[in-house]
Amino acid sequence: MGISDLISLITTILLVILLIRFYQVWGMKMLMHPGLYFNLIWLTSVISQWYLTKIELALLPFPEFADELNIFVGFTALCFLIFLSHGKRKSAQPATPLNYVYSVKFYQILAFVSLLSAFFMFFASGASFNLAETRLSGPANNSLISGGNKSGLYIIAQIATSFNPLMSIFAGYLIGMKIQRKEVLISSYFWLLAPFMIALIFMFTSGGRNPLAVGLKVYLLGFAFSMPQLLISKLRNKIFKYIFLILFGFTLFSTAAAVQRQIKMQSYNKFLDATNYDSKIIFAFSGILEYMSAHYWGYQLRRVDSMEPELGWGYNTFYGVIDAGIPFSGLMGINSSLVNLLGIEEQDYLSSYNSGKEGSYTTTSVYLAIVKDFGVPGAFVFIFFFAFYTQWLFTRAMRKKYFKATNIFFLYLCFQFWASSNFGSAYNSNFSVFNLFILFFVFDYMQKIFANRPKIRNKEGVLNHISQQGFTSSAKA
Repeated sequence: MGISDLISLITTILLVILLIRFYQVWGMKMLMHPGLYFNLIWLTSVISQWYLTKIELALLPFPEFADELNIFVGFTALCFLIFLSHGKRKSAQPATPLNYVYSVKFYQILAFVSLLSAFFMFFASGASFNLAETRLSGPANNSLISGGNKSGLYIIAQIATSFNPLMSIFAGYLIGMKIQRKEVLISSYFWLLAPFMIALIFMFTSGGRNPLAVGLKVYLLGFAFSMPQLLISKLRNKIFKYIFLILFGFTLFSTAAAVQRQIKMQSYNKFLDATNYDSKIIFAFSGILEYMSAHYWGYQLRRVDSMEPELGWGYNTFYGVIDAGIPFSGLMGINSSLVNLLGIEEQDYLSSYNSGKEGSYTTTSVYLAIVKDFGVPGAFVFIFFFAFYTQWLFTRAMRKKYFKATNIFFLYLCFQFWASSNFGSAYNSNFSVFNLFILFFVFDYMQKIFANRPKIRNKEGVLNHISQQGFTSSAKA
């Protein structure tokens, strides 16, 4: 066994142990832990990379950096194992009330407007329901990536659909409550699945699979709030079966989308050649194997050609935190950022994409930004403390009662950091953290226009929607 195989094996063992410990310590509440999504993503990634290496399909221009990435992942798993029991109490944790939506009318209007806006963006971008055609023809890149000239209506549509993550989280929560046969504010599956439909439209508009993956993860986060730590085995097994089927379906869809793209390009992709795999069953998962290992290739390449002589000290990982400005001014071509006012060099999010370098279009994982900011030794220190911060945030978050969207802000950011850690840092995106907070704040403020917050709550902290606020006690919609 070579050193690379040994590193992969140790990392995989640590991730498997962590997954087992998540359930042993936190039961069903583990679904609310941001670290669980790191665990699942990287367990899939490490195994995918190991298997592709075994059958000589993996792209390894600089294998020492692929090993380095696995070492970082293994160390992260070890840190979560160290801190996982922190904050645990003797009594089982009940469901975490999530009630930042208290107006049925507000939710329905926002969902309807967002759905219309998503369709408008789809048609305005010139996209189609063929993912391969959309991806290769370029309209999605022009309108959703490059941020070129856009009409006022297009900008308004983008703003309207920006609330979709908040609606998805709440919809996921209500679905979880319905599965447990609990009374919910909105029972119609049309309204509960409206945010998911928007994610599907985003997928067709961009021509990529990521919007669907993100939509599923955000729904699952909302679902996690509805889960108590302990659940009867019949219901628990039913939930795990549903989650497995959804993930399995996404896996097969991922392969189908990749094959469709290859046929449209009329080119050869060795990852989609069935003769390169040990069996047809494994080939059925070829799309997800490539999808979940692509960042290994990107990490290796960018570790060589994009490292700066000086450390960034948070510039690459947390740039989105300081990139504050007038909300949505960037969509209108106005530079009002704090970074610009302070004279700090602005990041060009598309510099790598437009560089023309090998693999410029692929992902690199959050670990590249961490290394660029803190160096290799400093990266271990950062991972250690951020894993502790994640655990501390989780234990506080699951015992809170959420009556405002802004209450969920920090947990959402941490969740996105780990749930998208195979792509990049959620604290450094082309939608700044400041603008995201404003979005959460505006969500709360707009809701006040439609209804006063109910004052009566039951012993579990669940809102009782009384007729004086325009709802019946059953609050069916």
